[in-house]
Amino acid sequence: EGGGIFSYNGLLNVTNSTLSGNSATGVEYNATSGSGGGIYNQHGSLIIVNSTLSGNSTNNDGGGIFNFDNATANIYNTSIVFNSADANADVNGGLAGGVYNSDVSGSVFNLRNSLIAGNNVSGAPVYDDCGGTINSYGRNLVGALSVTTSGSCTVNTVIISIDDGWTQLNNLSLLSFLQNNGGPTMTVALLPGSNAIDGADPTQGCVDASSILIAKDQRGAARVAGAGCDIVAYEY
Repeated sequence: EGGGIFSYNGLLNVTNSTLSGNSATGVEYNATSGSGGGIYNQHGSLIIVNSTLSGNSTNNDGGGIFNFDNATANIYNTSIVFNSADANADVNGGLAGGVYNSDVSGSVFNLRNSLIAGNNVSGAPVYDDCGGTINSYGRNLVGALSVTTSGSCTVNTVIISIDDGWTQLNNLSLLSFLQNNGGPTMTVALLPGSNAIDGADPTQGCVDASSILIAKDQRGAARVAGAGCDIVAYEY
């Protein structure tokens, strides 16, 4: 498990970072083996801020992130895109190319001003962005209107203000692929017309785990460059 990072019973902080090209290829001898292409978080705390997970894969569940066994994940202004589950397309299957939260094992997955879209199972165009239960704080985009199936997860909106809620990305074609957009790490840019632009929480803005406003995006560019801050790690 954990092609990029395996975290067990600890505290994992990921900030202004990109995880890409990792794979979990373990033999699927039980429910979790071969899971978590980018990050596998078990019985610990995961905090991700201003980061990108793209191009990671797993033979089982959670191409981007697998959250399991009383684990807690808190995700802020992060792009989880174009990852894949069930990469070996075998009889054992696999779910959730983007994020799999094992809520039946007591795990909690909180999302804030972030995007989970364009993730697939056994290769596109079979899209499956998330599994389990995800709690939506602020404004999030889960799945995409431009594809038939975006995931099997349940998304619960946590109402703190009247502006809280979630919807789907309006079109995958308005999302670039991972590339050099400036700054020290590769990012996935938003393209003109994306509803992620100026789409983050208009009341509290884009904040981190300490409820402090995030002044810059993953590249180091000013976080607010329009009417409001953008959903995802990249500020258009």
